[in-house]
Amino acid sequence: MTGTPRVIEARPLSSFPREHIAVETRSARRVVFEAWRADTDDTRAQGLMFVEALQPTQAMIFIYDPPQEVSMWMKNTYVPLDMLFADRAGCIVTVAANAKPLSLDTISGTGDVAYVVEIQAGTAAAHGIAKGDRLVRFESEPSPTAHGTCTH
Repeated sequence: MTGTPRVIEARPLSSFPREHIAVETRSARRVVFEAWRADTDDTRAQGLMFVEALQPTQAMIFIYDPPQEVSMWMKNTYVPLDMLFADRAGCIVTVAANAKPLSLDTISGTGDVAYVVEIQAGTAAAHGIAKGDRLVRFESEPSPTAHGTCTH
């Protein structure tokens, strides 16, 4: 959920743009994901709703330009998720682990958020992904998330 709830007409995920992203941990790990990109009001509203399975290497990246306060929910989302909230520089500011399927509870990031990455629940813990790690978008030009150190 982002903004005002509304009726969603589900599009197949195959119609969403895709990109490769990674999370670089402070312990020098790089975890790469094949991500569906949600960068319009309609794609952000749908997200991973109605998806019945998600592989450990798959993700959804939500893009907010300009960065803003962001809240999500799990309405019509059938798989448990970890949510990574990141600022404009790609620094992960909040990790919301194990979001419950179909829950209407609000899940919020800290401060202004430019990106939210949804991954299979347990993936963040399995790879040691935590606040202060960095999201990298390989295909964005130029990538504001490719340089610097996160201090969160």
